[in-house]
Amino acid sequence: MLLFAPVRAEDAGVLLRAARERVAALAVEGLDEPVLARLVHRHGVAARRRDALLPLAPALGLTDDLQQKAWGWWSARPHWG
Repeated sequence: MLLFAPVRAEDAGVLLRAARERVAALAVEGLDEPVLARLVHRHGVAARRRDALLPLAPALGLTDDLQQKAWGWWSARPHWG
């Protein structure tokens, strides 16, 4: 989960709890907009899918460099159905 919100000093307790739970990243509204797309790319569903699929290449017999690059490209693409 990516938490994107305006943050005030009194929110420190909530943010600490979020960091200990399942929040993968925190982006502060008004500050982190330039890196927000990178955070979503790194922690989003497509990234989890890529991380789950990439190690399967050897089991599928994809040993050639071109095959592995194609598998990396394919597994990183968002699939909407």
